[in-house]
Amino acid sequence: MTTNPASRRAFIKIQARWGGTNVLTVGLLIVALALRLYHLGAQEIWADEAFSFRLATSSGWPNDLLRESNPPLYFILLWAWTNLFGITEVGIRSLSAVIGTFR
Repeated sequence: MTTNPASRRAFIKIQARWGGTNVLTVGLLIVALALRLYHLGAQEIWADEAFSFRLATSSGWPNDLLRESNPPLYFILLWAWTNLFGITEVGIRSLSAVIGTFR
């Protein structure tokens, strides 16, 4: 199989341009996440955060989710997240910070 040298150079230019863009995008996302996580636990828990946490960690949470008007995925993710990262202000808020950065 033979390739045209001009098309090969064009492909390399496109690949270099998109590769640089990916590095820049990842770098900006890391900076954005760091800014969101900076002083994340500085304030007290707000009412909506406490409600979400209570709903995600209550002993009857599957039944509570059926009565909730919001979709249950966030509460299920919050339950798993707090099991991994702990029950602190940062542990509770960091899920929303990560989702908000990458959405």
